[in-house]
Amino acid sequence: MNFRRIAPAVAILAAILSSGYTAAFADGSRIAVIDVARILNESEAGKVAKKKLEIRFDELKVGVESKKDEAQKLKDELDKLKVLMDKDKGKGKLKEKEERFAAKVAEYEKARQEAEKEMQGRQADMGRDILKVVEAKVMIVVTEEKIDLLLDSAQANVVLHVSPSLDITNKVLDLVNKENPAPKEAGSGK
Repeated sequence: MNFRRIAPAVAILAAILSSGYTAAFADGSRIAVIDVARILNESEAGKVAKKKLEIRFDELKVGVESKKDEAQKLKDELDKLKVLMDKDKGKGKLKEKEERFAAKVAEYEKARQEAEKEMQGRQADMGRDILKVVEAKVMIVVTEEKIDLLLDSAQANVVLHVSPSLDITNKVLDLVNKENPAPKEAGSGK
């Protein structure tokens, strides 16, 4: 048995029981759970955002791969020169090729890092936009259902078991899909 996974839930339960919340729950307080990650992944808005990210990733990948191919081509030429050239006669040409190769490698690395940074920013922006809608719909369901405590079932194994009747994920997912917000194009570039 893995006690590290159970310890957070036991600590929360102990804190609830020892802090007098048992009376609050005994008087009919409502508890529910939600899987926000599932809503972000399964909602129409989430699917649209994911597709946009995949398209942009593919565009960036083409550019980065071309830089990598250019660097590889120079490396191959450099390797051939090293084999073919006399040590004294070809030093200048060899040094020039080595410098061009180093520049191409640096160009490739820069393009790769910029692409990663752009994708992280776009993902964060789109996720934030969808999350705002999800949070608004969560509040609607929480108010309608008179929920006093809402736990995210996907967070750090805190919720070890829940009755399906307490899970409001599908209700919130339906509300989010009814609104079907189209995520804005995030970040700079395309």
